[in-house]
Amino acid sequence: MWGKVGFIRDNILFRRIIYAAFVSSLGDWFNSIAVITLVLTLTHSSLAVGVTLAMRVIPYLIAGPIGGVLSDRLRRTQVMIACDLIRSVLALGFLFVLRMEDIWLVYVLSTTLVFFSAFYGPARSAYLSSIVKKENIGIASSITTGLNGIAMILGFSLAGITIAEFGVSIAFVFNAFSFIFSAFFLVKGARSEFAQYRDSVMPIAKSKNANVDVTKLIVSYWASFKIGVYGITRNKPVAFVVYLFMGGAIGGGAINVLISVMVDQVFGGGSKGLGLLYASLGVGTIVGSFTTERLFKGNYKRMQATVGLTLVLDALFQIFFVNSPNLSGAMLGLIGVGYASALSNAIELTIIASLTPNVIQGRVFSVSETLKATLLGISMVLVGLLTSRVGPQHVGDLGAIIIFCSGLLYTLMYKSYKRKDVDVIQGSSKI
Repeated sequence: MWGKVGFIRDNILFRRIIYAAFVSSLGDWFNSIAVITLVLTLTHSSLAVGVTLAMRVIPYLIAGPIGGVLSDRLRRTQVMIACDLIRSVLALGFLFVLRMEDIWLVYVLSTTLVFFSAFYGPARSAYLSSIVKKENIGIASSITTGLNGIAMILGFSLAGITIAEFGVSIAFVFNAFSFIFSAFFLVKGARSEFAQYRDSVMPIAKSKNANVDVTKLIVSYWASFKIGVYGITRNKPVAFVVYLFMGGAIGGGAINVLISVMVDQVFGGGSKGLGLLYASLGVGTIVGSFTTERLFKGNYKRMQATVGLTLVLDALFQIFFVNSPNLSGAMLGLIGVGYASALSNAIELTIIASLTPNVIQGRVFSVSETLKATLLGISMVLVGLLTSRVGPQHVGDLGAIIIFCSGLLYTLMYKSYKRKDVDVIQGSSKI
């Protein structure tokens, strides 16, 4: 614990980026509760909730490739500051949603906000790993995950109470100001960051097995994005993790939609109940973030071996959540989901940051986020459709089964892959 405090104290750039992330996350959670409350109030439709949440992730399909390339070519802090300022203006647009006829504006604003978040995310992940020594990446990721959990608890708890008392408008205003404060914290980092225009070429793209004309790859942003794809497909440990979380995203659409639907249709409690459930996720996230460092101590090989089991654990807690008879049981289930998710997210960040060259990390992170977000968005729309037909519990169980199978399949594949490596080494030693 005190080691983490010292780590934050001694790295001013890391300290300022986590301040920025914390404030921004608080505003995001306010926005999430306000948007879901607004949609449910106007429509009372699980499909509308699913579409709204999908609009918050599908833009990654378009913006993700561009954002990853930009974060490797431009100053990453400048990309983040620009995105914060633009999002501060967009957040105020929700104030104009007043009637059922205005619901289209929720979809448009949600899509546009996430479009710029898709630029922000890869830049922040890549910048974070550039200001932290490789041996400290595990500590840094656990700190950021823990602070995100604290922001989730505070954001959702305060948002639920504030919206219940004063309405959704104040939440949208707070969200706008949170982006402005986030940009302020990033200014010092922008001053110290050298401009690095990285027309970089991944070493593996030069290999004889890569039938790619590298000089053409750097001509366009889309071609440059392909380098990020190669950074995954030609790196088996990273590829395995990305494939794992793609499966998790397919099943993860259920929990994202059903939290709000269960409050509306099963548990009751309105925005306060919604805030309590999301705050429970935050509690689990904090516990998981502190557990990550204790369990793995930055050892990414140990992380590789166990990351599949974290998704299995996630699935079991999701089943507990959707089948809970009351709000208290649901909160316990979500604490478990948050715990497992914190472990898996910290592991994913550490593995990619440890095994990927820094000059292409922005693109690798963006490829990963684009794939996951696209699958998650599609999943959430399907969950919205299915929930009205078969009920939230059955849909939640199905999503959990998909996550469970993804984690189990990864574990079996990883063990098979490691066994082949051992056989090769033993065979070569006999020769």
